[in-house]
Amino acid sequence: MPQHMAADLIRQMSLPCALGHICIQHYDVGELESLFKNKKHRLSHLEGYFRHLHKAIPACYILDYTRSRYIFGTENIRQFIDRPLSYFLDGGVELAVSLFHKKDLKVYSERVIVDNIRFIKDKPASEHENYLFKCNYRIRTNRGDYRNVLQQSIFIKSSDNGIPLATFGFLSDITHYRNDSKIVQTIEPIFSTPQNMRTETPVLFNTYFSEEKDTVLTPREIEVMKF
Repeated sequence: MPQHMAADLIRQMSLPCALGHICIQHYDVGELESLFKNKKHRLSHLEGYFRHLHKAIPACYILDYTRSRYIFGTENIRQFIDRPLSYFLDGGVELAVSLFHKKDLKVYSERVIVDNIRFIKDKPASEHENYLFKCNYRIRTNRGDYRNVLQQSIFIKSSDNGIPLATFGFLSDITHYRNDSKIVQTIEPIFSTPQNMRTETPVLFNTYFSEEKDTVLTPREIEVMKF
C-alpha cells in the first residue's frame, strides 16, 4: 500500500486509541468563530496547543505479516526508537524484535501472541477487524534506556482460512505511568456505528510479569491491602 493511500485510510477511519476515540468530524466554520475573535492571541495559543498535543498522539503503523515488513508508519514513531522513520520501515519485524526487552519478548512471544492466535482462530475472518488487541511491553531506545509502550492493534486483513495477513496498530509511550515488568494484555470487542467507534468490556484480560521481583508486594502494598 503506497504511503499516501495509507495516510488517507487513517484519515477516513474512526479508531479507538489510548487518548480515547479518534473521530473525524466536520464543523461549520461558524461553530469555531469564537476561537478566532482575538486572532493575535488565539492563533499563538492554538499553535502551542497543537504542538503539545501532536506529541501525545499515538504513532501509527501498518504491518504486512506476509513480508514481515512495515508498509506504513507515522513520523512520531521516531520518539520510540530515537532513529529516523526510514530505519523503522527498512528494519521490519526483525528490527522491532531486536528492540524488545529480552524478558518482555519471552512473555510476548510465548504467552501474548499464543493467546491472541488461540482467540482469533475460532472467529470468521470477516470478524477479525471487530476486535482491538492491547498489550504493553518495554523497548530499548538508541540511548540504551527502556520505554514502556502500549500497543493497540486491529487485524485489517485475513485469509479465508483465518490467518491474519496485516494489522493496523498504534503505539503510545506510557513510561511515566509504568516502567516495571508488568504486562497487561486485553482483547476488546469494537462496537461500530456510522458516527463513532468504541470498545466494550474485554473478552480476555491477562496479567503477566516478565521479572519475578515485580510479583512481590512491598511492605506498604501489603499494609494497604489490609484495609
